[in-house]
Amino acid sequence: MKQLLVKICGLQTQRDVDMLDEKLVQLCGFIFYDKSPRNVSLETVRAIRTYRMKRVGVFVNQDADQINRVMDECRLDYAQLHGNQTVKDALTIGASRVIRVLWPMRYCDREALEKTMDEYVENSAYFLMDAATSRGGSGQTIKWKDLHGLCSKRQWFLAGGLTCENLEDAIDEYSPDGVDINSGVESMDSSGHPFKDIEKVQKTMCLLRGMQR
Repeated sequence: MKQLLVKICGLQTQRDVDMLDEKLVQLCGFIFYDKSPRNVSLETVRAIRTYRMKRVGVFVNQDADQINRVMDECRLDYAQLHGNQTVKDALTIGASRVIRVLWPMRYCDREALEKTMDEYVENSAYFLMDAATSRGGSGQTIKWKDLHGLCSKRQWFLAGGLTCENLEDAIDEYSPDGVDINSGVESMDSSGHPFKDIEKVQKTMCLLRGMQR
């Protein structure tokens, strides 16, 4: 099996990061979207240490200037664009720093999806295929057969509802270059707020170790 890129998203505390195995997880994701239950402040992310893991900011409504300010202040390596940011925005941020999110369920077939990917390929470092139809963090799983054998000129992440129970099957079915895991390693506290569950994180880390051998 090829080396799998792993991103854990929706991190909110230093404790969340410290749960991760930095040998297995290459990217840590922080959400800067005030309507998300996983929204974090700049002050929080600025103080979090991520060791050798790359730092990713998830942005929905912000424009390039706002994104660049956050990236500088929080020492981010990548901007994950979940909104309607333009090609110009991506170039202003820097193509080598952009993870472009696409929603396969918006497309009628693989040809249409690949056409959009070609439009973004020169201003993106990676693509991320999300199971929802907008934004992200829905916990939905992708059920779109045409992702298998996807022709991409950039490495791409599979995202949406990935858990220990379906991770191996999803990788076998879609053959992504990487996976983005968020709600699949979470539980809810008494107020209904999501938090990274240490048992689920450890189980996922154990599964990934077995897959990477």
